Amino acid sequence: MGNVEIGKFCTSTNNAKTEKHCTSTNNAKTEKHCTSTNNAKTEKQCTSTNNAKTEKHCTSTNNAKTEKHCTSTNNAKTEKHCTSTNNAKTEKHCTSTNNAKTEKHCTSTNNAKTEKHCTSTNNAHWTQGKH
Repeated sequence: MGNVEIGKFCTSTNNAKTEKHCTSTNNAKTEKHCTSTNNAKTEKQCTSTNNAKTEKHCTSTNNAKTEKHCTSTNNAKTEKHCTSTNNAKTEKHCTSTNNAKTEKHCTSTNNAKTEKHCTSTNNAHWTQGKH
């Protein structure tokens, strides 16, 4: 505990940077196959909560941006094969609720705009598959 940098197959807490196959908590940056909580940035096959940015094959909650094959809640933007709730914008093969805009193969409820192959309820604008 309390180290600035650790590498390879470590368990660390409250470090500035942890790398490769680590379990870390409250670090500024964690990379590759880590489980992290409350980090500013987590990357690649991580499970993260309350991070500013999470990328690739992550499960994240309350992040500003989540990308690719994620499950996210309350994010500003979620992309590609996600399940999102209360996001400003969700895209491609998502299940979304209460989003401003949802696109392509979504199931949406109470969205301002839904597009293409969606099931929508109480939307201001529908573009295909109207009920």
